Amino acid sequence: MEETLQAAHERLEKKGNLKKSVDHVQETIDLLVKARATIAADPSVATTTLAKLQTPVKQSLDKVNGDLKEIHASLGKYSKALDKVATHKFKDKPLPSSSNDALSSHASLINRAIAMHLLREGQFSVASTFISEANTHPPPPEAPSSPAAS
Repeated sequence: MEETLQAAHERLEKKGNLKKSVDHVQETIDLLVKARATIAADPSVATTTLAKLQTPVKQSLDKVNGDLKEIHASLGKYSKALDKVATHKFKDKPLPSSSNDALSSHASLINRAIAMHLLREGQFSVASTFISEANTHPPPPEAPSSPAAS
């Protein structure tokens, strides 16, 4: 399982490089800049210059799309390999529940943190509404911690 992930990672590292795509895009830009300079120098050749550009620009864009398809395929294979490893490793692990959540017994502290966050973000009316609703419906009192836990 780990070997599959490692192989997928190496494949992504090798094929997931955007250098070829960037080079092809740069070639297209160079073609377009050259054509613009030609047209600026002699506007009467605009039609022929643009007609000559059609094929090279299309070929360049096809190369870029091909490069991106290859990268996307490598990324998809890597994602599938990650999913297989995660599913295999964590299938027996339970999801976190409120019984083992450290903050579930401290609802007032959580409400205070939320209110402070809203105030820091400048959401004063939202914070005011949140505080008034939290005070209207207060959380149940916090359970005292057991002596064994301290």
